[in-house]
Amino acid sequence: MCSSDLASYSFGLLVTAFFPTSEVAMVFVPMVLLPMMIVAGLFANTERLDPYWVWLNYISFPRYTFTGIAVNEFDRLHSLCPPQANGMCQYQNGSEVLAFLGFQNESWGLSSLLLGVMMVALRILAAIALWVQGRNKRGNLAFQGNVNDRHIPSVNGDC
Repeated sequence: MCSSDLASYSFGLLVTAFFPTSEVAMVFVPMVLLPMMIVAGLFANTERLDPYWVWLNYISFPRYTFTGIAVNEFDRLHSLCPPQANGMCQYQNGSEVLAFLGFQNESWGLSSLLLGVMMVALRILAAIALWVQGRNKRGNLAFQGNVNDRHIPSVNGDC
C-alpha cells in the first residue's frame, strides 16, 4: 500500500473511533473531505485560493497525494509536444505543467514523508478517541446477570 492509502485509511479510523454512531460519522466525512479536495489542486490552481483557505493546504492529505503524483510524473518530462506541433501545445514541458498547478517548488519525497507523518498522527488521534469512547462506556457495561447464571464445573469433574 502507498502512503496516501494509509493516510486516508487512518482518517477513516479516526472518524469511526471519534463518533459514537456511523450515521454521525457519515455526515461528518464529506464536510471535512470536500474542502480538502478543493484545496488539493485537483479542480483549480491552488494559487487562486483566497487567503483564508491557505491553511487547509497544510492538513490536506489529498493535496500531498496529488502533489507527489504530479511531481513524479511531470518533473522529468523535457518535451510534451511532438516536433510537428509548431508551438500549438499549451505546455512545452513538464516544468510548465507543474508551474501551472502551483507545484514548481514541491518534491515527491517531502509529500511522501508528510503523508507518513499524517498517517501516524491520525492513528494516534484515533487511539486517543477510542480510549476516550471506551472510558465513557466502560461504566455502562453490566455482566453480573450472566455471571450468576453461569454454571462452573467443579474440580471433581461433575458437569
